[in-house]
Amino acid sequence: MKTILILDRLNLIYPKINNLIDTANLLLPKEDRRTGGYLTIMDGYKGQILTIIAVGHIPTEKQDKYLTCSVEKAFRLFGNLDHKTSWESHNDANMQYPGAIRGLGAIYSFSGHQGDVDEGISTSVFYLVEPIVKDALTNERAKKYFDYYYEEVSKRNQFIKPLLLEAKDLSKNDWI
Repeated sequence: MKTILILDRLNLIYPKINNLIDTANLLLPKEDRRTGGYLTIMDGYKGQILTIIAVGHIPTEKQDKYLTCSVEKAFRLFGNLDHKTSWESHNDANMQYPGAIRGLGAIYSFSGHQGDVDEGISTSVFYLVEPIVKDALTNERAKKYFDYYYEEVSKRNQFIKPLLLEAKDLSKNDWI
């Protein structure tokens, strides 16, 4: 997907990312709830960061950690071309957490919650940002990615399905 389309789409859906954080928080015990984080979007072919945005309220003492983790997850996934998620190479002991996923032409990485929630938010942002396209081949590839995250990743991550369902509701009448 072309960079300009990704960034234009991100502008349209930016406020909805907060809804995803709110939905994730409803699924968590009160003591585990968080109010924001950093979203990194990287070109999946070149490894170039397209944008990093702060979402919601990030406590000052967590800003460096969340920003560093969001970027690290994206670069790590980019470096593992056979992986669809950063979960496949996570190593908590080395502060390499899950939370990034591979889209059609971009990598989406979020940091601000626990790894499974970050991964759910990244997957939902992918769903909101990469619109259905008219090209049948690209549409088929997109469907395979969505099916993989919804069916396969959700087997180990309880946040994928509820967050993707929220993203689906948020995207009504909003596709390009």
